Amino acid sequence: GAWPTLPDGEGYSLTFLSSNLRNSSDGSLWSSSSVIGGTPGRGENINEGFSSWMTSRGETNPMNIKNGDLYNNLLTYGFGFDLSDDNHTNSGPSAQVLVLNGNEYLNLEYQKRSNVTGLNYIIEYSHNLETWVQADANDLVISERAINEDLTGISVRMKENLSNSTLRFMRIRVQIE
Repeated sequence: GAWPTLPDGEGYSLTFLSSNLRNSSDGSLWSSSSVIGGTPGRGENINEGFSSWMTSRGETNPMNIKNGDLYNNLLTYGFGFDLSDDNHTNSGPSAQVLVLNGNEYLNLEYQKRSNVTGLNYIIEYSHNLETWVQADANDLVISERAINEDLTGISVRMKENLSNSTLRFMRIRVQIE
C-alpha cells in the first residue's frame, strides 16, 4: 500500500529517498523518478527545499496530486500555488496572443517561487503539436515582476511575429535539476 504506483507501467522508475537509511523494503521510503525513464547512473537530485516541502505535506511522490490540489506536487511547488491567494485556475500558466504595434505575438505567463534553486523551467514551441523545440534567448523576450516576496511573475513572448510564421504552440515544462 505504501509503494508509489506511478512506476507501474507509466515509464517512471522507483527512486530510494534516502541513502542514509538501510531498510529498502519499506515502500514509504521510495518515490517515483522525477522524469520518465528515471535517471540511471546519476540518481535523483531533488533539491533540499522541494524535499522539505514534500515532507511537510506528507508526500513522497512528486507526480502525485494531493487531495484538494489541481496539479501534481512538483507543479504545485514549482508554480508556488501554495503561496498564492489566487485560485489555482487563475494563477496557472496561461498562453495568449499579444498585439504590439499591430503585430501578433504568442505569449506565455506563469508564476514561480522566488529564489528557489534546483528547478528548471523549460519553454518549448511547436508548429504541429508533435515535434517540440526548446526555446532559447534567440526565440524569446522574457520579463519578470514581483508578485509578492515569495512569487515572481514571468512573461515569455516569442520574438517571431505570428503573421510571419506558420501555426505555433507553446508549453512549459518544470524539471528537477
